[in-house]
Amino acid sequence: MFLIPLRYFVSIACIVPLSLYAESFEPRLIDSLNALQYQSESISESKISALIADYPNSQTAHLMMADLLAARAGVIDPYTLREKYPESTSLRQLDGLRDEMRLRWNQTTVTGPAEKGLVPASIIQLAPNRNTVVVVDAANARLYTYKNSEGKLSLAMSNYTTIGKKGNHKRLEGDERTPIGVYHVTRFIADKDLPPLYGSGAFPINYPNQHDKRMGRSGFGIWLHGTHPESFNRVPMASDGCVAMSNPEFNLLKPLIEPKSKTAVIISDQLSWIRPEHLDVTRQFFNGLLQQWVTDWESRDPERYLSHYNESEFFSEDYDYDSWAVRKTTVNASKSKIDIELGNISLFAYPGERDMIVAEFTQIYRSNNFESESDKHQYWRRDINGDWKITFEGAQ
Repeated sequence: MFLIPLRYFVSIACIVPLSLYAESFEPRLIDSLNALQYQSESISESKISALIADYPNSQTAHLMMADLLAARAGVIDPYTLREKYPESTSLRQLDGLRDEMRLRWNQTTVTGPAEKGLVPASIIQLAPNRNTVVVVDAANARLYTYKNSEGKLSLAMSNYTTIGKKGNHKRLEGDERTPIGVYHVTRFIADKDLPPLYGSGAFPINYPNQHDKRMGRSGFGIWLHGTHPESFNRVPMASDGCVAMSNPEFNLLKPLIEPKSKTAVIISDQLSWIRPEHLDVTRQFFNGLLQQWVTDWESRDPERYLSHYNESEFFSEDYDYDSWAVRKTTVNASKSKIDIELGNISLFAYPGERDMIVAEFTQIYRSNNFESESDKHQYWRRDINGDWKITFEGAQ
């Protein structure tokens, strides 16, 4: 039998008050482990049995029960079998399930950053018209969902998730990796329109985004979705690149996601955390940078306006820097006045990239002979001189 001794559980189990969590799978799993370490094996066995009764398709719960019983029976340590059968698919699956348990334990402690009131440093500012933001910590197999209330974030959900079989940093179609970056939900696909693999439904995201395309990254079909009805969840690295979670948790997530408002999905290799008030200076700086860009555009002075764009890196859907400069100089020269108003500004630090910010906003443009309103986004990057310049600008 490919099982694990009792000392493995005792060494990594932790106390997590159930009052912090909804009465669902994960807190009950942790409670079973707490009982094993701090109460008795029989109490833990009883709790695991009840967990299996309510979640009969959870391989993790079944494995936990099997390991507990095997440990009590003094079954051989599985690591000796791993040395004998290094290519065993069964052993790899068991390793994956134990990795799931370890990751759940590590991320559900009372001293976790989310429970301390810290927020992901990648969320600099969330626009008032965006009620929710989803943040994925790929390294720790964790998905955090935050609600936005007057610019303040509050944790709505924290749940285990699965990423690509080969890890993250997707580069090529079919590489079975999960992308790292700032994305948004594009629509919802109901379970009735999907194969069973996707469970309770799916939210496609806009991978590859403009930055991915500029970097030569390919592929498509990266979704947030549920799991096959026959499986409660999957091991930490089991998808073809999507972010997957259990159907009960996906069903809780569904009403929080707003495709029409393009709910942001930030996928990070490993999250950095910060106190919300410590983002104030960063937020003020980048709002000031955007306002200076607006002021210089309104001046109709092409040199001032174009000074905000990176000559060597800038691109848009249809323009490089030179063609952009010609177009904007020609258009601005034809205006006797220009008035720009920005609203619903969101600011995100781009994960996996040094000194890169994504600004998303509604732009109202008024001139003496034309008016328009559009949703736009820009990538700003700090250049070798330490100046922040726009490297991409286009429709959101």
